[in-house]
Amino acid sequence: MKRYTAKRIISAISAVLLALPAAGCGGDTSDTPSQTPDTTAQAAEAAETDIYDTLKTKDYGGRVFRVLTNYSNYAITDFDYESLSGELIEDTIYNRDRAVEEKLNIKIENTKSPEDYNYVQSELKKTVNSGDDLYDIMFSEAGISAASAADGYMLDLREIPDMDLSKPWWEQEANRWYEMNGRLFFTHSPMQLHYYESLIAIFFSKKIASDIGAPDMYGAADSGTWTYDALLSASQSANRDADGDGTISADQDMIGTAISSTLMCYLPLSAGCRFTESENGSFVWKGVSEKLNSFTDKLKAFYQTTDNYVSYSTPGVKKLTGGYIGAFTQDHSLFLIDVLGTTRDLRSMESDYGILPLPKYDESQKDYISSAYNGSAILFVPVVNAGASDIGPILDMLGAYSYRDLKPAYYEININAKSARDEDSIRMMEIMTSNITFDMGLVCSLGDMNAAYQNTVLKNTDLLSDFAKIEPKITSAIEKLVG
Repeated sequence: MKRYTAKRIISAISAVLLALPAAGCGGDTSDTPSQTPDTTAQAAEAAETDIYDTLKTKDYGGRVFRVLTNYSNYAITDFDYESLSGELIEDTIYNRDRAVEEKLNIKIENTKSPEDYNYVQSELKKTVNSGDDLYDIMFSEAGISAASAADGYMLDLREIPDMDLSKPWWEQEANRWYEMNGRLFFTHSPMQLHYYESLIAIFFSKKIASDIGAPDMYGAADSGTWTYDALLSASQSANRDADGDGTISADQDMIGTAISSTLMCYLPLSAGCRFTESENGSFVWKGVSEKLNSFTDKLKAFYQTTDNYVSYSTPGVKKLTGGYIGAFTQDHSLFLIDVLGTTRDLRSMESDYGILPLPKYDESQKDYISSAYNGSAILFVPVVNAGASDIGPILDMLGAYSYRDLKPAYYEININAKSARDEDSIRMMEIMTSNITFDMGLVCSLGDMNAAYQNTVLKNTDLLSDFAKIEPKITSAIEKLVG
């Protein structure tokens, strides 16, 4: 299959967008030769180039830039490779690193965690407590390491010179929602793909959608009518007691939705609800809003009927290879709600599937909103990094080249035959990655609110009462974090 570099992909998209106004006005020009393609392409190329021309360069004299990356069972976390392999993601990362090394005269050294989710956190504590300067930056799961900011283990990224956090290669929403009294101890960047892999997505079976005559879900997403009512209605229409025994089981029947129930607490964010709010350069808890309570009632009405969904404990699920994911891959569910990195588990699926963003609360909601599971990796600088004041240009260039090359490559790998299988899904992933929000309540599981919310939905209890019980723990944890 012919490959296109990220630069050509972005240039082509930019050229098309710049050309649209001319195509939409001024009467019928179909018989008039266009005089603008060259200048349009040049303008697109110039716009693309200008943002990277602002990157600061310097000669680091062969300095080693030390990176510690985390382990994940579903995500791409590698920061470097020893050689080109012919795999798109690996080669893009390899070429990015070599380009930055040549530009800045550095040597990138990537230490990879063993298969231990807590390894980076252990290394962070060990190196800081001993005063050992071993790493320039670290990546660790947010839910494991974010709270360590309160213990003085991380540097404020805003204090690192020549690191322009306003640039698009730094996740602006993360910068906003992760702020603590004006300080930013960690964030996200496409220089490591784990947080894209952790975005929560809707996968749907095209076979089952066709079999039951489901509405065009890509069309709904494009028209802005892909809502939770649409999702839950389509899911319920797929339920079938296929073997006619009067009971629903994951391995014999059809159940509309397969879901990792630990992700349930993130669904409200896509509906425009929040657990914590941003206020005066920090985050605060203001209690359960009326909208959050209303949305939760919608979820409870669906999930209190166990025949509506497949999760970890559904009868028959353990007979399926892959558990609840197996219910989807083996044509026992219309939808799968899971992280985007799950695409690797779907590569052997015989039926075609597509990818959709999480739905809107209702059609009046302006945009689709994505959210990432708190297992996604955050980037931070350990406080014992003696040369931290000099790494800004390195971080900015790594982020910039990743934004330019690695992010588009990630789109491409997810629509190849190995994964999502259709061109519509790339448009859906662009929607997903263009509007991501974060909630520090869920990132740090303040007061154990993540599990509390899941229990509220699955056990059909009262959200206001449930969260009133844990509110003291939530406010105490925030006080400790913001200092």
